[in-house]
Amino acid sequence: MEQAMVDGRVTVDGNVVKTMGTKIDPSLSVIALDGRPASLPSACIYVMLNKPQGVLSTVRDDHRRRTVVDLLPSRWRSARVFPVGRLDMDSDGLMLMTNELLFFRHTIISPFLIHCGPSEDLFSE
Repeated sequence: MEQAMVDGRVTVDGNVVKTMGTKIDPSLSVIALDGRPASLPSACIYVMLNKPQGVLSTVRDDHRRRTVVDLLPSRWRSARVFPVGRLDMDSDGLMLMTNELLFFRHTIISPFLIHCGPSEDLFSE
C-alpha cells in the first residue's frame, strides 16, 4: 500500500494522498485504490502464534523462505493478517498477529511498561 500511495494511486474523499501517516477517520472518509473503494476488514482477527526457529517474522519474503503467515490457515491469510513486531529468524516465541491496523499502530508506536509486583525501579542495578 505504501508504494501505491507514493505512486498517487490512493485517494481519500477524492483527494490524492501521498504522505505516509496521513490521519483519517475510515468510518467517515471514502478511501480508494486505483479508483475503487477500499473496504475495512469485516472482522478483526487476533492471533497468538508460537513462532518456531527458522521462520521469518514477515508477511512475505523475496527469497521464498518460510514466513509466519505461511503457518496460518488460509482463511486468515486471505484476511491479510500480519505480524505485530518482530522476532529474529533464529528465535522462537510468542508473536502477535492481526488484521487490525489500529491495534498494530498503537502497539508499535505507543509501547508502555507494565509494573507487576513491588513498585521498585526495574532498571536500577
